[in-house]
Amino acid sequence: MKIDIVTVGKVKEDFVLRGIKHYQKPLSKFATLHFNAIKPESISDQASSKDKDKAKEKEGKALLNRAKPSYKIALSYEGQTLSSEKFAKLLQEIQTYHGSKVTFFIGGSHGLSPEVKTKSDKIISLSKLTFPHQLTVLLLSEQIFRAFKIINNEPYHK
Repeated sequence: MKIDIVTVGKVKEDFVLRGIKHYQKPLSKFATLHFNAIKPESISDQASSKDKDKAKEKEGKALLNRAKPSYKIALSYEGQTLSSEKFAKLLQEIQTYHGSKVTFFIGGSHGLSPEVKTKSDKIISLSKLTFPHQLTVLLLSEQIFRAFKIINNEPYHK
């Protein structure tokens, strides 16, 4: 399976990069995991909601332009919350019925545009809590690794 994670903003923190590599290496026996980051729109925290929406719209177009033909999953707090087992089942179904390519979208500080959500095949939530995109990439990497361990009936040390 080929998995792309497309984010607004790069992962810069060394501890997060080390964590991602910790999962990426053993995951490689099940799937290829690629990361693609777009530059966030420059906007102040005091910007109007209209300006924030415009920034999300521009970021959304850039995210969608980076996505290759695949099954698309947007990560957003209002999405469906899945157990690890149901997430594994979703990846297995994608692998079986949708060409075994999946793209995950992770938005910036203002979230994902409505267009990204509309053009995604599914919207999921890792939690109702809000996380910075860097930690979201790490959490998603771990859950993808865990899913493939579940799919292949392999133990996962907690």
